[in-house]
Amino acid sequence: MQPHGPYFGEKAKTLREKLVAEHNIQFTRLSDTANSSGKKYADLMYAAKDGYLSSEQVREIYIENLEIVLEYARTLADNLEGKTVISADHGENLGNPGGLFAPKYGHNGFSPEVRFVPWMVLDYDNRKNVTREPPIESEGVDEETVAEQLKHLGYL
Repeated sequence: MQPHGPYFGEKAKTLREKLVAEHNIQFTRLSDTANSSGKKYADLMYAAKDGYLSSEQVREIYIENLEIVLEYARTLADNLEGKTVISADHGENLGNPGGLFAPKYGHNGFSPEVRFVPWMVLDYDNRKNVTREPPIESEGVDEETVAEQLKHLGYL
């Protein structure tokens, strides 16, 4: 769930294009770099881990992504009735080590930025009527991306 990688927005797109042009990097989560044949990263956070982006650049694309997401959250908050909770995935270590086991970037470790998620209960007068529906199918993810994510989470 956003604001999590892959990062959207013009700043993120410009940085990906620059890294493709200057370092022949391919970003596997987004198709705007599909013609690159060089080193592969899932998204910009992984390129940052290898030193291709500064901490300031990572913060800028994270904030840009957050601002995009907040527009949708505001629309939902304005249009949903009944009890509504807005939350998100964990945060990121945006260039600041978060403790003994936390990396400088990403989300492994025990830092508060990673462990605590936003949780906001909107004012409501009544509870919604919730009905169960079958799951919606989605596109699959390639095996390499799955393995990379599992490795970063410490499972492989």
